Amino acid sequence: MKAILTIILALFVSIPSFAQVERKVVIEHFTNSRCSICAARNPAFYTTLEAYPDVLHIAYHPSSPYPTCIFNQHNPIENDGRTYFYGIYGGTPRVVIQGDVIPVQNPLISAEQIDSYIGETANYSVILTNEKLSGNNYKVVMQIKREAGTDWETIQAWVGLAEEEIDYAAPNGENLHHDVFRKWVFKDTASINPAGSSRTWEFEYQMDPAWVEGEMFAYVILQDLNTQKVLQSGSSLDTPSGINKPEIVQLSNVLYPNPSNGKVFIRTEMLDKFTQAEIFSLTGNKIGTYTDLGSIDISGLQDGMYLMVFTGADNQIYTSRLVKSAH
Repeated sequence: MKAILTIILALFVSIPSFAQVERKVVIEHFTNSRCSICAARNPAFYTTLEAYPDVLHIAYHPSSPYPTCIFNQHNPIENDGRTYFYGIYGGTPRVVIQGDVIPVQNPLISAEQIDSYIGETANYSVILTNEKLSGNNYKVVMQIKREAGTDWETIQAWVGLAEEEIDYAAPNGENLHHDVFRKWVFKDTASINPAGSSRTWEFEYQMDPAWVEGEMFAYVILQDLNTQKVLQSGSSLDTPSGINKPEIVQLSNVLYPNPSNGKVFIRTEMLDKFTQAEIFSLTGNKIGTYTDLGSIDISGLQDGMYLMVFTGADNQIYTSRLVKSAH
């Protein structure tokens, strides 16, 4: 599942300094395994998120109104603490997008509401890795870079661990639980000034026996100290986060010319494998979708590195690095 992490990291280091980058969208989802309303509304919510693989989703399980939820009992203080942070303790399901609390509604969030946050820019970029050291010991490495902006500021950084999928027959009838929050490994303020500056942190932790090792990932949310607005977010996942994530196959030498300043082509022997291609930016936002794969015009892209994601005829997902160059 982690096969293309090194490519993502290689792409990030090419982001130019002193220029804003795309702001990754994060949706924080407050639900409960004993909540019948959650069971009724979550399926439509997940269906909506399937259309947004570039959106990071995290599910917290507060104790109100059902303190016997097993996901809450695993870490009640920190699950409840996130609801206190947003002032929404007391009921589920609830949704927060980019630090903005969505009023109680059905559906939990609409495509139009998500669309209104897509394409925003940010002054910060983040790189996050989650690596095994030995035995049950792991290490999260976080790098935050100030890409733009002149105001001297301090931000709030939240680094958490979550489990991608948990198969559990919950009392409310839900059987599959997505991106389940497990614990914080870092909660503190950070200052990265001026533009062009970067800082790196390392956090070690031990794998809990209740967690499935291959499903764990780290994520980070950077927020404004005063407004709670999300300034940037990211995760250690290989691909942009979403619901029902497929396995990934890394490809090399599938595109030519690469770099390119105009059109790129898929090598003839690989062309019949794919039904669709998508281009993603370094921060996980989708740039475009292509079904005519004879040639792909990238002349309108800014110079830099991108991730090309192919959907195979067998529904397998493949990825390759793409470089747009002026020459």
